[in-house]
Amino acid sequence: MKQKNTKEENVEEKRPRQVRWDAAILALLQNSTREKAAEAAGIDPATLYRWLQNPKFQEALLTARREVFGQAMGRLQQASLTAVDTLIGIMDDTGVAPSGRVQASRCVLDLSRKSLELDDLRMHIVRIQEWQRKQDERNN
Repeated sequence: MKQKNTKEENVEEKRPRQVRWDAAILALLQNSTREKAAEAAGIDPATLYRWLQNPKFQEALLTARREVFGQAMGRLQQASLTAVDTLIGIMDDTGVAPSGRVQASRCVLDLSRKSLELDDLRMHIVRIQEWQRKQDERNN
């Protein structure tokens, strides 16, 4: 294990734990390995490994990952109109190879079907929730 022996390194250890955790979580999100994340966060890899065993740190890391994933999904949703326009453009472009047009058509149909299925599921969930609400009202 690496020994801390300079004043700068001792100051680093005295940072509040939450600040150190936040730096480690950000580093984990931005780096491909734990070792690189530890280096980026300015902590010993063994410390990061120990923190990764801590349920509170795991929860904070999971929350951060969910936030990053949510932002990524938001960006995908923003790009979806362009993607649909692109698919339809390929599907309608007689200059595109037939296999490409078929693939684009298939993709449009698959996505349309999935969208309808999600709408159906939403309707079923609303009906079930309404039924449950009525049952709860009767029982109270």
